[in-house]
Amino acid sequence: MTDTTISVQGLGKQYIIGHKKQGDFRHALGDKLKNIFKPDASEKEVFWNLY
Repeated sequence: MTDTTISVQGLGKQYIIGHKKQGDFRHALGDKLKNIFKPDASEKEVFWNLY
């Protein structure tokens, strides 16, 4: 049996990975309050996994 039942091309899955900053609670809270209306894009990494 050599008939192709399903064929897929360009299939992928995107993951967004958040990176934690090192520091104490005071700095973490200050960073969150500072960026409450403007999220810091540098804290996240987009990762594509293709099959």
